[in-house]
Amino acid sequence: MEHQLTFGNASALLHQNGFAPIPLGDNGKPLGPVYVTQIDFARNPSNADLPVAVLTSAPMPQGPHAPIQSAQDTWLATVAVAVRDELKADVDAIVKRYTGAAKCPVRVADGTALYVFKLAGDRFSTLATAYGHQPDTVRVESAASFVKLNGQWKEGLSLLDLSRDELAPLSRDHAQALIDEVDRLLDDRAPRIDYFPPPRAPRPLLQPGARLTYGNTRAMDVLREHGFQPFPIRWGHDDVEGDGFSDFMGRWHYNVDVSEHGVGTSLKGFALLSFSGRYRADVDDAIRSMGACVVRKAAGDDRPVYLFRCDHQGGAGETVYSPHVHVRVHRAGLMVLSGADANGRAYAWSRDVLTIKSSELAAFELHDSKRLERLLEALPPADYSKATGKKRKTAA
Repeated sequence: MEHQLTFGNASALLHQNGFAPIPLGDNGKPLGPVYVTQIDFARNPSNADLPVAVLTSAPMPQGPHAPIQSAQDTWLATVAVAVRDELKADVDAIVKRYTGAAKCPVRVADGTALYVFKLAGDRFSTLATAYGHQPDTVRVESAASFVKLNGQWKEGLSLLDLSRDELAPLSRDHAQALIDEVDRLLDDRAPRIDYFPPPRAPRPLLQPGARLTYGNTRAMDVLREHGFQPFPIRWGHDDVEGDGFSDFMGRWHYNVDVSEHGVGTSLKGFALLSFSGRYRADVDDAIRSMGACVVRKAAGDDRPVYLFRCDHQGGAGETVYSPHVHVRVHRAGLMVLSGADANGRAYAWSRDVLTIKSSELAAFELHDSKRLERLLEALPPADYSKATGKKRKTAA
């Protein structure tokens, strides 16, 4: 409608059509406490030039002089739709399913389409789509609200052209069903927002060139997962066997900062092998032939130790004797994972210590000592002449 509608030129027709007209103040809201008591605005000529609207829930009359004696016969329900352009047709189709063959005028202003129904049943509080769907929103209101008459109406059909009885009815149950249906649509069509940053490459457990210390809590967790029992050890503290392990633990003071200490572990569940004398490749081969193991050496020392798994503990260990070499098997005590020997020489493993898993090591049990003994007995005497430049003495 082209001309400006006012309370003076439209209120009579709106009354006739079954609505509750009210004038709007300069703030665009109804004058007076219109949601509490009925006011006869027509008695004041100054209200005639004010913009006009209709209440969705006029209060019940208070006395025989109230302008609307059957207030519930004027009650309305509105559905306000403010969604993205690509959703408007789908939401409109949902709302239209609740109008049926009846009329449902639609006022459009500021990107919001307001569908006007007649209220069926009691008034109810505002119903709205889920907060997470914002800025797409659909709201159903029946209490303490109003509908402006000025503005753009779809198909030119406004409340001046229809009576309330011609409007489509909307109850609270149907309003809730409408909201639920729109929520499902918004769920399906909502833009997918990644609230989480893209995954970063995992931070290495140990920076290149850095030594493994007890303060590296992530690395300690990995060692525990791999079957070790890590605890702090002073740098330069060597392996301890048998009862010496208990002595070491008894001397330990936990009221000091151990974050920069080396890392030791109990030999429970492991067997650590070492042999006497100088390094021999054939002895090294014999021990390695017992199965998968990892080897540890101190810097500048060619005598290695060999780490196996041990599923059945039996004492602190034993010595495997042969005519030319003795191999000591340690099954109890302390083993240094990251640290240095008594001479300050740092230990190094044949593979990254954080990748060693006890489950991947071969088992070295008590009966394996006999098998190793037979391998060592078959070895010839050591020949160090190539290393020393001296010839071996032979029997005359």
